[in-house]
Amino acid sequence: MFFKKSPLGLDLGSSSIKIAEISMKGKKAVLQDFTIVPILKGAIESGDVVNPDSVAVAIRSSTEKKAYAKRSVVVGMFGGAVIVKKITMPKMDPKIVNEQLRWEAEQYIPFNIDEAVYDFHILGGQSTETMDILLVAARQEHIFRYFESVETAGMSCAVVDVNGIALANCFEFNYGLVPGTVALVNIGASVVNLVILESGNVVFARDIPYGGFLYDAEISRDLGVGPQEAESLKLGVAYQQATPPEVMAAIQSVNEMLSVEVNNSFDFYKSSGTGLSVDKIYVSGGVCLTPGLLDKIQEITTIKCEILDPFRNVEFNKKKISAEFFEQIRVFAPISLGLALRGSFK
Repeated sequence: MFFKKSPLGLDLGSSSIKIAEISMKGKKAVLQDFTIVPILKGAIESGDVVNPDSVAVAIRSSTEKKAYAKRSVVVGMFGGAVIVKKITMPKMDPKIVNEQLRWEAEQYIPFNIDEAVYDFHILGGQSTETMDILLVAARQEHIFRYFESVETAGMSCAVVDVNGIALANCFEFNYGLVPGTVALVNIGASVVNLVILESGNVVFARDIPYGGFLYDAEISRDLGVGPQEAESLKLGVAYQQATPPEVMAAIQSVNEMLSVEVNNSFDFYKSSGTGLSVDKIYVSGGVCLTPGLLDKIQEITTIKCEILDPFRNVEFNKKKISAEFFEQIRVFAPISLGLALRGSFK
């Protein structure tokens, strides 16, 4: 696919929209612009675009002062709107995989195959008798609502990707082909995108319906305060302000809850896949800055954690972006950047 300009990476989250614009400079990328704006609560739920008009309004509000009219975008899906599954099929000529995949896919897709749009990628390291395939599928109606949101906002939806795959693209671009098994964990407002790579191949992807909203809910319940006050108290801890001890206790409780869910996903991966242990975890998303969270994930999983750096191989346009802003968006950028990279070098 040829683009006059590299497509924008559009990350539609449940609490905010993030748009990344990049250009390529040799083997490096240059971040030309990055926008993050809030979205109406409930417009996107569990990865499903519930209110396309509200999503379109949010996209327009983030682009109205930029020359983004009619620009192509790569948008990512997540949550219940999409499934990613590693499946094993008898060894065959890659040219006929697509013909045979429909019959195999029916047993893995939890909805009518006639209502689905699906694609696949043949994984490396095949045996002599079988082949491993990464199957990606989504309902047509979910995809149409993503298209509707983008087109109503005056832009062109060039590619529909998956947030977990975009996260893996961002990691590969910045870290290269890492041997062994690594996990990428992006913790957003309402979902945790968890991806496991074996020697560079995505072999497991799961979206956990937990996220930053749990902190506000727990603080609100324990202290008997409203959502806005709960948010303020949570931010007070992040900025090391004096806060009631109950607030820190609530945060620690959610830290443990999220860490247990991540560990449970690792257990499921080991029981249903190759059984390989995860060597390292790279964490991203705004929630990853929550005090004590990385330490708790490392404690419960017993796996070394570090924050994923989406800008190891990325420079920024100093005329449009300040060094301070470039640092501030580091944890928020991986998915939108991975989506933008999909249209630029893949």
